[in-house]
Amino acid sequence: MSIYKIEANIRPDKAVAVREALHAVDVTMVTVIECRGSGRVPIPGHSFRAGSHNDGLVHRLRLDIIVSEPFLEKTVEAIRTAACTGEVGDGKIFIIPVQEVVRIRNNDRGVPALQ
Repeated sequence: MSIYKIEANIRPDKAVAVREALHAVDVTMVTVIECRGSGRVPIPGHSFRAGSHNDGLVHRLRLDIIVSEPFLEKTVEAIRTAACTGEVGDGKIFIIPVQEVVRIRNNDRGVPALQ
């Protein structure tokens, strides 16, 4: 059975909705990484007391999720549906084949290492 890594870049304000959608499809193991990035659309500057600042980067969350093939499509659809606002900047989902998974504790490999 194939194993996949899903990397999803989402808006921070969609994190709770995405987490709930993932739990609804029995996906509970998620790594969340705070990150910043840029896309095709320019980001407006930020104003503060000393002036303004525009580094061209926007705050996002990256979700790293490892799933077996039966969970792949329902995981992608749960993220896509929960993270969508219909506006530019909703994010991206990347699907990457995983060659092997090893559980450190007992050396389980493949799908058993995910359970």
